[in-house]
Amino acid sequence: MAEADLSQVVTTLMKGPVYAQQHDKVWRQLLQLRSRVNDYVSVIGLTVVVDEVEGYAFLRSRPDDETDDAPPRLVARRSLSFPVSLLLALLRKRLAEFDAKDADTRLVLGRDDIVELRWSSR
Repeated sequence: MAEADLSQVVTTLMKGPVYAQQHDKVWRQLLQLRSRVNDYVSVIGLTVVVDEVEGYAFLRSRPDDETDDAPPRLVARRSLSFPVSLLLALLRKRLAEFDAKDADTRLVLGRDDIVELRWSSR
């Protein structure tokens, strides 16, 4: 593999998730260069998460280290408000129910469905 392949994989990952179906060439290069990509991005406090079964990969910040020599976070963490946390918990619950019952591959909820989730949880 050429050095250009490594830079193409890292650059694509920096822009967002890489999907096997959408980024076929980059996906194949990522699978071949996974350890080199992980070594490369670890310098800036990131790690590569690859799910070969589902066919996607993304970069994740490493857990906060207590040491002084840890690199600063690229994106600051912010606390979520209670309503936002509740909404995320309800959506996660609905997704788990959907995965357990339905054979469809995609759950789509409209605004009315989300409002109904909130009221049905009480």
